[in-house]
Amino acid sequence: MGYREIINGEPKYFEEPDFSQTYTAQEYYEWPYDGMFELINGRVIDKNQAYGPNHQTVSGNLASAIFPLLNRNIEVFLGPLDVYLIEPHQNWRQATTVVQPDILVPIDAHKIKHHGCVGSPNFIVEVVTIASSIIDYREKFEVYQQFGIDEYWIADIHHKCIIRNILKEGKYEIQRAAFAEEIISPQQFPDLRIKVEEVFEGIREFDE
Repeated sequence: MGYREIINGEPKYFEEPDFSQTYTAQEYYEWPYDGMFELINGRVIDKNQAYGPNHQTVSGNLASAIFPLLNRNIEVFLGPLDVYLIEPHQNWRQATTVVQPDILVPIDAHKIKHHGCVGSPNFIVEVVTIASSIIDYREKFEVYQQFGIDEYWIADIHHKCIIRNILKEGKYEIQRAAFAEEIISPQQFPDLRIKVEEVFEGIREFDE
């Protein structure tokens, strides 16, 4: 039946793709479905579960810390923006992995097209909740490594830490988790100093 929203007190159902099937980027691009989805190796990932206010807070704090790159004519994009991860000389329509990172920085501006980013950004950040942890820690780690993302940060809301994965000879070197009172920088932008405690500033504790 698909997922639903409540509109004027009435449930409204939206159609969604067949999760038992695999798809290409061409099929993904032509989908008639409302909502937020990703493809990982052709498999559909449902992103329609609400992120919640803490996800929005941390994403906003990180964006504010990274936005100074704009002063260097380096573009910073916030999700959702489709990123088509392709093999060398592959047409984007043939891709089977399309993701929507929370923050991405492609140094090569030519990768930005009308439908998203075609090719691997240099720097990606995912803000991780308990609900998204398997996807972000495992599946996205593997595909970001496979497609040569130079640096992949995981901002973990539950543990209030940032884990930096830096690509070396085709494999990620996992750096020690950075916690409050520490200052970290992307490897490609060492003078961009980010205070970890400020990234998680404003996090709320909610009753169940």
